[in-house]
Amino acid sequence: MRTSLAGHPRLRLHAGPTRRHALTGPNLWWSPTWGGNAGLANASAAAALGVPSTVFVPLTAPAVKVAALGKVGAAVVQEGTEYVDTYQRAMDFVAASGALYCHAYDQPEIAAGAGTIGLELEEQLDGVDTVLVAVRTGVKSVLVSNEQIAAARIFLWEDYRIVLENGAAAAYAALQTGAYVPRSDERVAVILCGANTDPAGL
Repeated sequence: MRTSLAGHPRLRLHAGPTRRHALTGPNLWWSPTWGGNAGLANASAAAALGVPSTVFVPLTAPAVKVAALGKVGAAVVQEGTEYVDTYQRAMDFVAASGALYCHAYDQPEIAAGAGTIGLELEEQLDGVDTVLVAVRTGVKSVLVSNEQIAAARIFLWEDYRIVLENGAAAAYAALQTGAYVPRSDERVAVILCGANTDPAGL
């Protein structure tokens, strides 16, 4: 099992809008998020480019992710218990400061980031037939139970020391439980992305 950190697709995509804004706009940058991978990618990209960042997260954001945002230099604003409240606070900040708006997912540049995972697979693997990834909707999908997802999450931690949120373990659960059964000669890649969780719960 191989993992990639430096080539994270979100980090590469979020760096693009940030770099352009650093050259043409106010020296401020933010992302409304639930304190997840997008927020951390935004903050990391801003730090790499020497651009200050402010990330808005709800009061319910995992403490471990809030701490990670601070470690990469982001100013973290925790406000609201619902995403809509946090989002509105971030929009008020943008209107007042002229900061770059960078949504966690609802933006063309960010949506395109999902496609860059294909480049990583080409770089790391010598051919792959099927890619399993946890998604909300898709052309072809299989279902796994919450219990199966939880078991896969614990297995990945105990055997590989990979920390994942429950949703991110769904793709591996499909393979582990037989919800998806590959052919004998089929090369399968499983995307494991999403660590919005407290490791103490593993």
